[in-house]
Amino acid sequence: MSGEQSEMKTVCVTGASRGLGRAIAEKFLSSGWKVAMVARDEKKLEAAADSLRRDCKRARSDAVVLAFDLSGRDSARRCFKELKRHWDRLDALVNNAGIQGPIGKFCDIEAEKWDVAFGTLLFAPLDMCREAIPWMAGNGGGDIVNLSGGGAASPRENFSAYAAAKTALVRVTEILALEYSAENISVNAVAPGAMPTDMLSSVIEAGPEAAGEREYEAARRVRAESCPDILRRAAGCVYALCNQKSPKITGRLISAVWDPWENLAAHSETITRGDIYTLRRVMPQDRGERWEAEA
Repeated sequence: MSGEQSEMKTVCVTGASRGLGRAIAEKFLSSGWKVAMVARDEKKLEAAADSLRRDCKRARSDAVVLAFDLSGRDSARRCFKELKRHWDRLDALVNNAGIQGPIGKFCDIEAEKWDVAFGTLLFAPLDMCREAIPWMAGNGGGDIVNLSGGGAASPRENFSAYAAAKTALVRVTEILALEYSAENISVNAVAPGAMPTDMLSSVIEAGPEAAGEREYEAARRVRAESCPDILRRAAGCVYALCNQKSPKITGRLISAVWDPWENLAAHSETITRGDIYTLRRVMPQDRGERWEAEA
């Protein structure tokens, strides 16, 4: 590895063959990073990588392709074993790969479909974190972003498996941030907002009876608008959290749509010492109520 190559920062992006994952890979690649693109379909992944290399005018080695189905519990270990053949360090990990999971009322969903959803949406990113954190710690630190949203911050009827898995991912994100802050590793979650992706299409295909009228109409509206700025803004938010200066913001759930993430560095001290952008129980006094226990 040449001196020039070793100075380039590195990021691993899962679900990178299409949609938001591809947009995230493009943002990092165009910003001078080396990118490992991970997804299940090798042909689609190679096509996406070739396209990004041309658009960003980068060498083939700058966009590494790793074809893995991360839903298997041993997949993350094998993925990182392959990645270490290409790089001697990892600066950032973006856990973006996901599925919509079963859509419909809770009792209408087979338990096995929950297993599949949790395997991809929760266990896969945690397995990737388990491999990435020791590697980052051995090289002075790094940054991890887990993609959230979809019911993590509020109930989402008819999407119980997806929302539950994402809520769990946000809580573990907070815990990992506490456990590994001493190793200079930040761990954050990003809610990207509704985007015109294949996951959105699955909501439309499910129809209003399974997804609910509100979710169905919202999905149709987002698809009709099909604004690429939504993907670019979410990718920008992820990039900003992986390119922080000290002191780092960590253990937070950031909305790419609603939060002023471009300027959060100026408020890092306030954010770090409080519970802003976290999952917390709302107390009566938080809403101006003063309830006393009965004697």
